[in-house]
Amino acid sequence: MSIKSRSDARKLGPFLDKDKILVMWVSWSKPIWNESKEKYKKRKPHFRRYPTDRINRNLKRQFKEEIKERKKSSGESPIHKKAKLELASYLKNLLSEKRPLEWHFKDERMSDFNLNGNLLRQVVTIQEEYEYETPFGVGYKFDIALLGRSLREDKEPIILGVIELEKTNRFPILKCLISKSLGFPLVSINIEDLKLDEIDENWVRKSISESRNTAEEGQRKNYIYIHNSLYPTYMKIPKKIRKDDKHQFIIFIDDDKYEKLCGCLEYYKSLLGFSGKDLVDVGRPKLNPNDNASIRSFSNEGSIAGADWRDYNENRFIRLTMKCPSNSKEDDNLYLYHLIVARLLNCHFNTLVGYKYCRGLKNDDMENEIWEIDNLFHQCRIINKQVSEPIKPIIDHFEEIGILDKFITVPE
Repeated sequence: MSIKSRSDARKLGPFLDKDKILVMWVSWSKPIWNESKEKYKKRKPHFRRYPTDRINRNLKRQFKEEIKERKKSSGESPIHKKAKLELASYLKNLLSEKRPLEWHFKDERMSDFNLNGNLLRQVVTIQEEYEYETPFGVGYKFDIALLGRSLREDKEPIILGVIELEKTNRFPILKCLISKSLGFPLVSINIEDLKLDEIDENWVRKSISESRNTAEEGQRKNYIYIHNSLYPTYMKIPKKIRKDDKHQFIIFIDDDKYEKLCGCLEYYKSLLGFSGKDLVDVGRPKLNPNDNASIRSFSNEGSIAGADWRDYNENRFIRLTMKCPSNSKEDDNLYLYHLIVARLLNCHFNTLVGYKYCRGLKNDDMENEIWEIDNLFHQCRIINKQVSEPIKPIIDHFEEIGILDKFITVPE
């Protein structure tokens, strides 16, 4: 596994060793003395177990302690406060001038193509210190939230993105799990070496838009967390490869929650004004054990979602077919629907989800986790097949905690 930075480790974690003990990825540690060469030797990045006094057996209490310490240690430092206010002011100016704030990066583990988007797409208001209820039962406060409209008058506005200013890489468990429970982009900006007199509009502009190509020594100060379930929304797959204007999510969920999830998908489909099956179709295939074609179809779809698909549901799944959202204004509601779907699948429900970048794909190479095609002289990596990162099994491994949320209404 290739890990490029502490933020990258947070995206990929949490990690367990062979004894199923929680470990952290360390990118720097104190050099060790080499007696034979009479000089200090720099240690390579490595995994190590957490100190016993850093890990509490009760994970919910651990999260709360990390949040309490986070507020105490960094919330009101002069550098953090000034950087937050300057950044919020800059974003509000962009919003008032109706200018976009585009981002892009390539996840080379997953694809040969870029992910890109506009952080200010459909944003109505920008709010500092925004309270957020995590799906693992504890509250969190984002430094800056980019908020859209309320989908219903009695609900809070939908979150379209958030920005975090980070001085250290502390509170790793909390931030790791938060990054796995998002239905929107999260931009993390490192202010570890920032000085108070360096904070101005030029710093803000550089910190929010810096890329690996423009950063000094190729080490950017920002990191964009995009949940795997949102990769299909932001991945720019060329039309000559996609050959379709629609893509599909293959969703496996336990029978007890199957109808409720279908109801949620239909509810938001109706709320956002989609009728019929042209833009959004919530299909409900059922296995016919007496039909070989049905058996083969389930085997194909299940292999895309993951090897353990039968543990979720071996008799039926949801085939969610949607038009791929473009950057045009006419697709704004379609874009929102994709964000809501991602949030439902990775926070509200325990699901296993596969992805087909166009309809009719067959999983001929079941050992490969990435969709690939032959492209002249090399294999072209398109996108990952499995897009779910189920947070519930992760938390269940530590401790059973209820799933809560207040930003998207889940109809009964």
